[in-house]
Amino acid sequence: RLQDVIAQIVENCSGVDTLLNNAGIGLAGPVEDIALEDWLRQQAINLDGMFHGTRHVIATMHERGGGSTINISSTVGFKALPA
Repeated sequence: RLQDVIAQIVENCSGVDTLLNNAGIGLAGPVEDIALEDWLRQQAINLDGMFHGTRHVIATMHERGGGSTINISSTVGFKALPA
C-alpha cells in the first residue's frame, strides 16, 4: 500500500521533499467501442493515482516546511487524435 511505502520513507529518510506523479495510460479507438471498465481503469490510473499520491505525502511535506509536487502528462492532452 502507498501509505506503508510513505511511512517507510518518512522513517528512513525523515520525510518527503518531492513527489513525481508520472503514470498514465491511454485508450485507443472510437469512443463507442471503449468499454466502461476500460474507461474507469484509465481514469483511476491517470487521475486517482495522482490524487492519492499527493494526498498521502502532503502531511509530511507540511511538517518539513514545504515540498514540490510534479505532475507529468502526455502531450496527447494538448492535441486531439484522429478518430
